[in-house]
Amino acid sequence: MNNPPSVAVVIPTFNSARYLGEAIDSIQEQSGHREMWVLDGGSTDWTKEIAEHLVGGINVIEHRAHPCTRLDAWVRDHGEEYDYLAIQHSDDIACPDRIANQLKAFELEPELACVSGAFAPFWHDIGTLNFRRDPPEYHSYLHADIVAQLPARWAMHAPTLMFDLRKLIASGVKFRNQFKFANDWMMSVEMVRAGLRLGNCPQILQAYRRHYDSDGPRNFAAVNAEQAAIRELLKFGI
Repeated sequence: MNNPPSVAVVIPTFNSARYLGEAIDSIQEQSGHREMWVLDGGSTDWTKEIAEHLVGGINVIEHRAHPCTRLDAWVRDHGEEYDYLAIQHSDDIACPDRIANQLKAFELEPELACVSGAFAPFWHDIGTLNFRRDPPEYHSYLHADIVAQLPARWAMHAPTLMFDLRKLIASGVKFRNQFKFANDWMMSVEMVRAGLRLGNCPQILQAYRRHYDSDGPRNFAAVNAEQAAIRELLKFGI
């Protein structure tokens, strides 16, 4: 009997104490062989203490750098210990069976290297209605359909990604790139350029909190500017 695939769930954090416990619980309640890691950027609240209590101190790494740089360092140091890497946002909730659904996508389409999943907002802080933008419309697209829509509207959004680590490492694609906020847009392009196949689950796999403390709403103008720059870079195709 084959061993079940091993999954590392990695959460980059910075002053994430407000919701981190719920984010971790939402993963720990799921079945399957998975281990959690927290990559902290030097929090000054109770983030590290909460993480150490819930996932164990040995799996909490402090690295005062951009979250994508932290992820690259984790892949370098621990990537070969696991079959798959799942990204979890420190503010958000992984819907039941998120990991199982993504693993099923890899099983059904063995050539995939990355699987995304829909997410939906479920909580709004006071004032966030000023950040009026519906979540992206997701479908059960596979690689060809995703590539056809880059960069016009498609990005493999980092908080819902799961990677086949062997394929990711072999490709040499990094999480960190020249963009500070729209990293997932550019990484989507770089994965395609490297020959990685991408897919998307039709199920909603994560519910997210849209609020001003997070990078998206707080830096909306910068995000839009970077997305425009990526479109300009890719005017003549991937």
